[in-house]
Amino acid sequence: MLKEGMSLKETADEIASVKGNVKGDAINLHAAYVRKMEGDDGLRKVEEKLKELGYPLEFAKVNKFEWYPIYLADLVILVSKEVFNWSDEDIFRMGKESVKHSFIFRLLLSHTLSVEKLFKSTSYMWKRYFDYGDIEPVKMEEDHILVRMKEYKVHPLVCQHYYPGYFLTLVKICLPDKKITIKETKCFFKGDPYHEYKIEWS
Repeated sequence: MLKEGMSLKETADEIASVKGNVKGDAINLHAAYVRKMEGDDGLRKVEEKLKELGYPLEFAKVNKFEWYPIYLADLVILVSKEVFNWSDEDIFRMGKESVKHSFIFRLLLSHTLSVEKLFKSTSYMWKRYFDYGDIEPVKMEEDHILVRMKEYKVHPLVCQHYYPGYFLTLVKICLPDKKITIKETKCFFKGDPYHEYKIEWS
């Protein structure tokens, strides 16, 4: 998903201007998914493309506890989509898979799982990964929750496909026997002041 008329290089340069940092663990999650789907050779192709674009990154040297520019994590997703011709659904699945290998997942497993606790802890979990923005729990009803993601301004591919997969799986962990659906009801890239997600179950 590139902006109309923009090359991958122009897109990379644009998102590189966005301020904010993410823990290396997020980059490692992306690398793990690329390796799973495309093998070590695929991972090397992503590294080569990143270097070609002017944003070199060696996955083997990424420390999961250190901070890295947020654009690097999102650029890995964007580059992978372009290099392997992945669909938006592939990026959605990438988000779903990432939860299972993240320390957020391990943190959830160490506590009693419930949607209510997940809902209330969204902001805390966000700040474990990011040094900017926030996730705000807005509303919780019997069959759905509503959350808002603020200050995320890097690229629509991630907010519209990767994060929905990630959030859906978090809720699925708490409600394994339910059918879960998610919809981004508001989006910064569509003129809204924040991203809003409605996660429903039945």
